[in-house]
Amino acid sequence: MRHSGQIIVLMYHIIATDVTRPEWTRTPAELSNDIALLKAEGYFPINLRDLVHGRVEVPGGNSPVVLTFDDSTPGQYRLLPDGALDPDCAVGILQAAAAEETGLTGRRSSVAGGGRPQRIVFGQPEWRVQNYGTL
Repeated sequence: MRHSGQIIVLMYHIIATDVTRPEWTRTPAELSNDIALLKAEGYFPINLRDLVHGRVEVPGGNSPVVLTFDDSTPGQYRLLPDGALDPDCAVGILQAAAAEETGLTGRRSSVAGGGRPQRIVFGQPEWRVQNYGTL
């Protein structure tokens, strides 16, 4: 079903249990609740790229929603010391939600910028960006 009308785009910044900046932070539990509420209210996640290109298609009875994660903070994508994905990071929470229902999709992309060639992506030094071009 093709959707016409306004589409909600939600931008998350910090996913963390330490809420020192409440205006920018959601806890893992709050993000899980957000995802559950969106699903319960009939929202169906779409890719931002699909929205930009006018390919907004969702199953009948659903409304599209776009989830974005800005700033590449550690709570968005984090690997545990054993290399496993942290289930309390945003990607882990989204994967758990996707496992519950077929059709939940998403795309993770990080942008290194701001003129900082040593930017540490997702707060993990092993993801440090050494070289990147102009965006």
